[in-house]
Amino acid sequence: MNRPGRDNTRRNRKIGTEDQGWRKQSDFVIPDRWDMKSLAWKSYYEKLGPYIVVERKVHGRPLPIVVEPTKKGYLHPCTPTDIATLLELLPASCTFTIESIAGIVLRQPTRKQEQIEPVWGRLCYHSTVGPLEGPVIFLEAVGRGTSYSLPRRQPLAGQAELRRMEILLSNHRLEKRQHVFDLGPLELRRYVLYHTLIHEIGHWVDYLTKVVVPSTGPDHGKRLWDKYHQRPTQEKEAYAHRFSDEWRDELIRLGKIPFARQICRQAMKTEGLDPEWFSTGAPEDDAAGPALGLILPQRRTPIRP
Repeated sequence: MNRPGRDNTRRNRKIGTEDQGWRKQSDFVIPDRWDMKSLAWKSYYEKLGPYIVVERKVHGRPLPIVVEPTKKGYLHPCTPTDIATLLELLPASCTFTIESIAGIVLRQPTRKQEQIEPVWGRLCYHSTVGPLEGPVIFLEAVGRGTSYSLPRRQPLAGQAELRRMEILLSNHRLEKRQHVFDLGPLELRRYVLYHTLIHEIGHWVDYLTKVVVPSTGPDHGKRLWDKYHQRPTQEKEAYAHRFSDEWRDELIRLGKIPFARQICRQAMKTEGLDPEWFSTGAPEDDAAGPALGLILPQRRTPIRP
């Protein structure tokens, strides 16, 4: 029996709010951390486990490459020598103008990071990671035998990405509502080496030409930095895509790419690297693969700083 004057529909106003404890312990986020050495907040991708540092020469200058061991079932798509060989094909001004790129990090993401922020690679404009300090390019290890899908209906920018993947990746099948690309070691290497790496260099060139080169002092540089990051993300991505497409097409015309995987197992073991982090050992996975097509409809002069 209901008590007279009581509203049976009334509920606790704190239900479902933070005051009740809702989601306080269940936020599925990637936490940043406070670094006691540099006294600054560091992003999750700047936190490395055990790593090995190797060095390669690019345009006569040393390029440190930090390598994290891969977990079972994962693969670094490119070897350190692959990266150095590709960067040698680009003009020195793209990588060593005024401020040089501090190095490359081949990192192993966690499963949580893969689920929340899956990326092929990223450019950090200033990072202190391992022995590196300055601009750093991160390239992610990828699970072996994974697949990547794109919806059949794509906006204009998505159509360009679909065209790019069709050119770089051979294992492509069309399903009812999506395009599916099966990513073996050969496909992973071709996409990361011939697009992702050049794409991140494109972001670096964009930053050089808009912030570093025209800067005349600390205050001016700060204003240019703010203006650079106020641009829409789509605009910055479009610049990096254009840089990658123009240089890849140019290298294809010159017969410089594709090239076979640059891997010397004995030399790697001497440096402390495990060849299985980079290759299955199958000859077809280490080959150059089929010829690459051009993505741009007409020839364009590649961007230079």
